[in-house]
Amino acid sequence: MKKDNGELFNVICSRGRLIITETAIIVEMKFPGLATQTETMFRSALLGIDKSGGVPSVFGYGGGSHLKFLAAGQTLDAGLVAPMKDVVKIEKLLTGR
Repeated sequence: MKKDNGELFNVICSRGRLIITETAIIVEMKFPGLATQTETMFRSALLGIDKSGGVPSVFGYGGGSHLKFLAAGQTLDAGLVAPMKDVVKIEKLLTGR
């Protein structure tokens, strides 16, 4: 899944795209006809992940969870990330558990 530009994970979220690289967590929001806005948190600053508002999987499809990445004095809100299997992979990638 590793890309040439250092991306380890790239998934759709309710705010746009959640991109995890070797050094950063990025939420990229594109506005049609306008600019692209990004919010970034360095992975070294990550203290925890808040998973809330989980949406259950139905017959093995869908599901997801609202993800917030927490650092000292900073919160990076990715919104709803689906499917749930991607949420689990992201959590394992960032926490090592």
